[in-house]
Amino acid sequence: ETKTVGWTSQSELGSGNFGKVYRAKNKEKGYMCALKKILMTDKHNTSSVETLRREVNILQDMLHPSIIRLYETLETSTHLYISQEMCTGGELFDSIIQSQNEGVIFDECDAAAVMRMALEGLEHCHDRDVVHRDLKPENFLLSIPLDKKRKHGDPFPQVKMIDFGLAEKHRYGEHFQLRAGTPYY
Repeated sequence: ETKTVGWTSQSELGSGNFGKVYRAKNKEKGYMCALKKILMTDKHNTSSVETLRREVNILQDMLHPSIIRLYETLETSTHLYISQEMCTGGELFDSIIQSQNEGVIFDECDAAAVMRMALEGLEHCHDRDVVHRDLKPENFLLSIPLDKKRKHGDPFPQVKMIDFGLAEKHRYGEHFQLRAGTPYY
């Protein structure tokens, strides 16, 4: 366990371009979260920092079961901390592949449930004039792991849309000019 400003970090969950993500507990409020710890140094150019701030600003306006929840942020002279909802089920993409490899049920009903949750989250974004611009199975997490003993008709875990790094606010009548997203998709 390590102390991190207002959180106690328990284990590293992963790392990305900007920093590391930890399983953490808020010291004051007691909730568990996924805590992104981003070192704000010279290696991050101004546009990278602005991208992070834009993502945080967009997520602050999102409150929907199909969208990752932003709890709070804290910026110090050296780091940006982003406290988000903890999702233990991993990426949707990995769960689909794993289900095929391990014989776990993922049928048409599950696909329909995933699409319903994803589209409801997308509608929430669009209602707030937000365009995600990078929708793909890797940008959805499962709130809990997919049960290996699932039976036909068992509910599919809640999916959560993540990674609003390319998201933009849209103004009526405006047209986006640049391509964005992941080319394969």
